Amino acid sequence: YVWVLTGDKQETAVNVSYSCQLIDEDMEVITLNAKNKNHCEEILLARLEELHLQRILRPAKKTRDLGVIGPAIDFILPNGLGMWSSPIQSPSSTSPSQRQRALVVDGKTLQYLLAEPLRLDFLQLAAQCQSVICCRSTPLQKASVVGLVRDELRVMSLAVGDGANDVSMIQMANTGVGICGVEGQQAVMASDFAISRFHHLHRLLLVHGHWCYDRIARLILYFYYKNAIFVFLIFWFQLFNGFSGIVAIEGLYLLLYNLVFTSVPPVITAVLDQNIPPDVLLAQPPLYRAGQYDGVYNRKHFFITMLDALWQSLALFFVSYWAYYDSDVGILEFGTTQNTACVLTVTLHLLIETQYVTWIHHLALWGSLVVYLATGLVYNALQALPPYFVLEHTITTVEFWTVTLLSTV
Repeated sequence: YVWVLTGDKQETAVNVSYSCQLIDEDMEVITLNAKNKNHCEEILLARLEELHLQRILRPAKKTRDLGVIGPAIDFILPNGLGMWSSPIQSPSSTSPSQRQRALVVDGKTLQYLLAEPLRLDFLQLAAQCQSVICCRSTPLQKASVVGLVRDELRVMSLAVGDGANDVSMIQMANTGVGICGVEGQQAVMASDFAISRFHHLHRLLLVHGHWCYDRIARLILYFYYKNAIFVFLIFWFQLFNGFSGIVAIEGLYLLLYNLVFTSVPPVITAVLDQNIPPDVLLAQPPLYRAGQYDGVYNRKHFFITMLDALWQSLALFFVSYWAYYDSDVGILEFGTTQNTACVLTVTLHLLIETQYVTWIHHLALWGSLVVYLATGLVYNALQALPPYFVLEHTITTVEFWTVTLLSTV
C-alpha cells in the first residue's frame, strides 16, 4: 500500500496519483476535508461506520494491538515524497474480495486527525485503504504520520524525500532515502541512502535491500558461530584440568583471534556477497519478503548455528585429544594445534557459506591464514620463554598436519 505525503494542492496530488496509477477508476476514493475539529470527527466516524469499523476509544499509548487497528499495511511510500513500511503480519489478512479504496486528506484536516482522540481512528481508516494521499502537509505533519504508522503498527518504515521539507520525515523513519534534485541536498545529507532518480528506488529496494538484509543476517550468524566454536574449544579443555582456568591456547592467539585472524574475511563477505543475481531479484519481487519475514536471521537458524558450532568444537578438540593421547606433548603444542585447526575451520566455513566468491574473497581468506602463520612463527621465534619455537616445532610433526586436516574435514 502507498502513502503519499506531499505539500502540493489537493487537485495536483490527486491528478498525479491517477497518472501514476496509485488511484484508478475502480477504486473508491474517500475524501476528508473538514472545516473544524468537530466536523472532522463527524465525517471520520461516518466513514468508519460505512466500513463497519468500531471506534478506538483507548489512549494511544495503550493501543499496541494490531488487531484493533485493522489489517497490516503491506507497503507505505510518500511523495514529498513519503514513507514505505514493511508489514508485521501477512498481507493475506486483508480479504481478497475487499473493494480497493484510496484516502485523500488535506493539510487542515490532517492536523485534526493527528491529534487526540482521532489519531487512532484515522489510522484504522487509513489501514483499510490501498493508497493514502495527504495534501498540503507540513514537514511536522509528515514526520507525525511516519511516527504514527511506525509506532502504532510497529513496522519498519522507509521514508523517501527530495527536499528540505522532507528532512524531519526522513529522520523519523527507520531508514531514510534522499533523492538528489533541484531542491538541494538537504534530504540527501539527512538520509541513510541517496539516489539520483526516483525510479532507482526500485533497484535500491528489490536488489540492494535484499542483499543488505541477507549479508547482515549471515554476518551476525557467522560472528556467533566463530566465537561460539572458540569458546567451546576452551571449555572442553576445562573438563580435563579441573576447571582451573588454565587454557592451552597461547594468550596472543586469544587476543588476535577476533582482532586479526578472523576479522577481515567476514567483512569482505558482508560487503560483496550476492546470494541471488540482480536480474532474478528484479524479475521476482516476492523474493524481497525474505527480509520482511526474517527468512535468514531467526531463532531456527540461530539455534542451528549454535549446534553446528558445538559439533565442530567437539570434533576439533577430541580429534586432537585422541591424536595426542598418552603422549608427552606439551600444553602449548597441544593448544597451538587446536588453535590452528580452529582458525582453518572457521575460515573454510565462511568460504563454503559465501555464495558469490571473487578474487577479493580469496585474497582475504587465504591472506588471513598466511597472517596467522606468519604472526605465530615470528612471535614464537622472538620469545626467550615459552612459547619459544613451539609453532616451528609443531608444524614439523605428523600429528599436527593429521589433526589439522582431519578435524577440519
